[in-house]
Amino acid sequence: MILLGKIVSWLFTPVTFLVIFTLVSWFKRRLPSSGKWWTATVVLWVFFTNPMIINWVFRWWEGRPAPLNTLTTEYEAAILLTGFLETPEIYDRPFLSDDGDRLMQTVNLFRAGKVKNILISGGKVFESEGPSEPELVRSWLLEEGIPDSCIWVENYSRNTFQSAQEVWKMIKEKPGMSQRNFLLVTSAYHMRRSVAMFRKTPLKFMPWSASFKSLKLTWHPTKWLIPSPTALFQWYILSKEWIGLTVYSLKS
Repeated sequence: MILLGKIVSWLFTPVTFLVIFTLVSWFKRRLPSSGKWWTATVVLWVFFTNPMIINWVFRWWEGRPAPLNTLTTEYEAAILLTGFLETPEIYDRPFLSDDGDRLMQTVNLFRAGKVKNILISGGKVFESEGPSEPELVRSWLLEEGIPDSCIWVENYSRNTFQSAQEVWKMIKEKPGMSQRNFLLVTSAYHMRRSVAMFRKTPLKFMPWSASFKSLKLTWHPTKWLIPSPTALFQWYILSKEWIGLTVYSLKS
């Protein structure tokens, strides 16, 4: 099912549609219907490279960040979903991707006294003999002064569905923890899918989004007139989430 999801994600991304429409328009260039194909191709290119459109969609999908002071109680732990490190060549420090804000927000929650512990969830994702991502993050947290007793590691899962299952398995094995409240920390665009999977467990949690891709709305010409290659990548991220959520719904 995981492989099927990856194949479907590749087939139904906006870039794939753009390539297909461009190729079809080229091969039909000598036919009477070529004008319609070229018009559709241009419209799709303009739509999927417009930064204002993708920003609107992201703001709807991600929601807005909540102020820290809305957390009026202390939570047992922040469940930090991994997948925010680049594949490293060396392992003496973490190399953060665009999703690295997940880590920063989790540390901020701990230092602000909003969570007692940090639970790092995720298996080995690197094609190497090096440490897993949770192990790298744990080492960095220790260097940043987070007590070892406050760092919990779940490093068996390979995807979000498995993270939910393995986290709940870990929590329920800790005496008295199954009734405690937790914060789920992941990228804002990934939160809806993560929540859907964690709600399949009895875990009591509240989502706490990080790494927001959407920006404050503005009508400056550079934000809506100039095509952006970044917009294409953002559509790719979003389409992966939609497809992944759909595949998971069919599976469950």
